[in-house]
Amino acid sequence: MTKVNFAINGTFRYHRYVKHFAEAGYLNRLYYAHRISTTAAAIGLSEEQAVNIFWKEYLLAAHLRYLKPSNTPRWYQFYSQMFQSAVLKRWSPADITQVVIGGISDRIVARAKADGGRVIGHSVTPHLNEHFAILNNEADKFGTSRTSLPSAAIDQYKAELAGSDLILVDSKYSQRSFVERGIPPERIVRLMPGNDEMHFFPPADNEPSPLDTGVFRVICVAGVCLRKGQRYLLDAWRKLNLPNAELLLVGGLSHESRKILKPFAGGFRHIEHVPNHELRRYLGASSVFVLPTLSDGFPQVIPEALACGVPVITTENCGSADLISDGQNGFVVSVCDSDALAECILRLYDNADLRKSMGQAARLTVKSQNGWKNYARDLCHLYDRF
Repeated sequence: MTKVNFAINGTFRYHRYVKHFAEAGYLNRLYYAHRISTTAAAIGLSEEQAVNIFWKEYLLAAHLRYLKPSNTPRWYQFYSQMFQSAVLKRWSPADITQVVIGGISDRIVARAKADGGRVIGHSVTPHLNEHFAILNNEADKFGTSRTSLPSAAIDQYKAELAGSDLILVDSKYSQRSFVERGIPPERIVRLMPGNDEMHFFPPADNEPSPLDTGVFRVICVAGVCLRKGQRYLLDAWRKLNLPNAELLLVGGLSHESRKILKPFAGGFRHIEHVPNHELRRYLGASSVFVLPTLSDGFPQVIPEALACGVPVITTENCGSADLISDGQNGFVVSVCDSDALAECILRLYDNADLRKSMGQAARLTVKSQNGWKNYARDLCHLYDRF
């Protein structure tokens, strides 16, 4: 049977479905970096199958919090190299190695190829050239610092792309970004991620709510930054000035994001963190979910909102827009378009019946989407054909 290594600098979504690979007999090792409590048992693996480089996460978090480095991308790359070194010290060859790429896995790719294995590069973002072009255009527009990968990381990203026999993407948007940058379509495989209906579903009628009821509420769950586009949502919300309505932003803040929020002070509510196991109740207490992102591979919070029966408004540069049937379970608008966001929000504000029908359609959308076990099954089929 084909044996597969996964190398994930974090956990991303892999902890939700890696146990299914183990149960099917495909898993060789999962190399990841997360909390020390994210043990093999916690993700359903045996001790020999799970290699958690947890100390890298603690070092990086301490560095970013206490030393406040001026060039954050360079330090992310530094710690990514530490992760790779630790993985290679505990390396066990496999037939296929699947890595998350982004200038963070080039040495692992090279080692897997040297062992005679095949490599699948999983891009959880659009092509990085597209990603950073969008970010820097936005930074220029609003006078904030540009973001770029160090030249070494760019070279490593190119090596990852060259060394990957297949590139796995999560969405049509990501797929398009690679094709437009010269990657042959036959080297790209698109597989939509699964969903978790066990933890995300509409609240019961008698279930206590963490938020006030009887209010039209727009919720956005994402770290506040230029890329996630909250500035355009805030602008739309200010233009609307709706009575008996609330805009709720849930997500972490940075120095940059405080600048984004400052001109709109008093016009929204902000909660910096809601634990994932509590998020369902916040989504279920909202009328519409809005993610005006400028560039996102497949934000998982959108299927989570749909599973809770909440209509979604997002942009054409959001991979999760693959789940949206425009006008049926939500709306898809152009990026950086406050007027379009305002128009869609107003339609839902003015029409309770539309909100209800869209909410019902939203719930049905994720019922027809793969669960994580079936997602793992589809990946196994890919490995068998590879």
